[in-house]
This record gives sequence, C-alpha cells and structure tokens, in this order.
Amino acid sequence: MIEVGTDRERLIFLLETAEAERRHLLVSDSRVFAGAMSASRLATLETDIELAERIDAFVARFGRLQVTLGDKLLPVLLRLVAEAVGTALDNLDKAERSTAEGERSRSTRRSSTAATSRQYPGPPRHRGAGRG
Repeated sequence: MIEVGTDRERLIFLLETAEAERRHLLVSDSRVFAGAMSASRLATLETDIELAERIDAFVARFGRLQVTLGDKLLPVLLRLVAEAVGTALDNLDKAERSTAEGERSRSTRRSSTAATSRQYPGPPRHRGAGRG
C-alpha cells in the first residue's frame, strides 16, 4: 500500500539529504583531485596519511550518496509515480529509460515546434506606423 503523504515527506527528506551529501562529496573531490592523480602520488599513500584520509573520505561520501540515491530515494520516487519497485539495478534501469525517453520527447517537441512555426511574408511592422 502506498502512503502518499508519507512517501512525499520521505522524498523531500531524501532530496535534502542527497543535496547535502552531494555538497560534501564536492568538497572531498576538490581536496583529493586538487592535483593530478598519478601513480607516483598514489604510491605515497602509505606515508601521506592526509592524502589517504582524503581519499577515504571521498570514497565514503561517494558510497553514501550512491546508497541514498539508488537504495532509498529512487524506490520512493518510483512508488510516487505508481511504478513497480524492483531490484536496485531494475530501478536504475527504469530511471535511465525514463530520463532518455523524456529527453527524446523534449527534443521531438522542440523540433516539432520549430517545424510548425509560421514565417509571415512581408515587411516588418514598425512602431508608430500609421500614426498621423
């Protein structure tokens, strides 16, 4: 049974949580990848504790965001739009197909609008034309 009010509240909470996690991930990203990642830089992980901790934070934050989006938010969203909730992989596949179909639909609509717009012949109208 779908509890719409509860699912909506949960969705809002999860969207806010995902946004906070995204911001935290961006902070870690800017710290880990401030310099180019190279084999020589990675070779220092045993002695460069700060770099190792930054990478650990990045990986943990990435994983947390992935769990929030894939395991928590997406099933709630699917229930709200009356879609069946399946495995995480099935849910991601539905979301991807939905996004691709939406983009194709928007693209088709833009093309259709452009193709049906009318071009009227004749000189452009000027402001004040016909005033005495």
